[in-house]
Amino acid sequence: MSDFSVFDVLMPVYIGDELEIVTGAIESVLNNTVQPKRFVIFKDGPVTEPLDRYLDTLVNKYSYILIRGTEINHGLGAALNMGLTYCESEWIFRCDADDINDPKRFELQIEEILKNPCDVLGTQVTEVDPISGIHKTKRVPLDPHSIRKFSVFRNPINHMSVLFRKSAVVSVGGYPNIKFKEDYALWLILISAGFILKNSEKNLVNARAGDSMVSRRRGLVSLKSELDLFRFRLKNCDEFTICVLLFFLLRSIVLMLPTGLLKQVYILMRK
Repeated sequence: MSDFSVFDVLMPVYIGDELEIVTGAIESVLNNTVQPKRFVIFKDGPVTEPLDRYLDTLVNKYSYILIRGTEINHGLGAALNMGLTYCESEWIFRCDADDINDPKRFELQIEEILKNPCDVLGTQVTEVDPISGIHKTKRVPLDPHSIRKFSVFRNPINHMSVLFRKSAVVSVGGYPNIKFKEDYALWLILISAGFILKNSEKNLVNARAGDSMVSRRRGLVSLKSELDLFRFRLKNCDEFTICVLLFFLLRSIVLMLPTGLLKQVYILMRK
């Protein structure tokens, strides 16, 4: 059995991240009841000067915080793959720079994976609209069989909530380079490779979500992302081709809807 008392945290940041929001996310990691061996914060290209100064203060204050990055923005998937190379532990918690982690998140997920071993363990999350303040739970299935069935149509894991085995992710080549779908593609190829994915019924992350997120998920860029994911699935994943094709066509139509209608679709999907 792996030593779960030794783990790393990986958090990417980029130019669009605001200092106040990133500060809250990082503090939610530092305030957890158990702490990582290494907290890797990876800068995907340049960040704002105030954020850079804040990150410098963290390095001076916490010996286990490691700041690394690149001179240009490569995108989330590439940034995570590069960040993984600086993680020394077999078990890695993914944290986003705009989400708040429950103070006992790390402790509770470690407890659960000890009782029910798997290679990837996600949780339920609460999506919080920063403007309206509305809270909505984003639920995902719990067991490997349900996750596999769910994955044919939708992303079965809340990315910002995962604890995963580094060797499993590395063995399939890391995060695929598919904009907006890096994590979805990763779960699909891990499932196809025979790794065990589970979700906790606990809700351990508050994630920022709202109209701005919905607007980023529509239009031609998102349509290309869906096409790239479709091609990836046909080439790399052991799935029912007809179901995958129908899902791609449906998603493509939905993504061309106006933002207001697309938001209503997401609300119905959450229900």
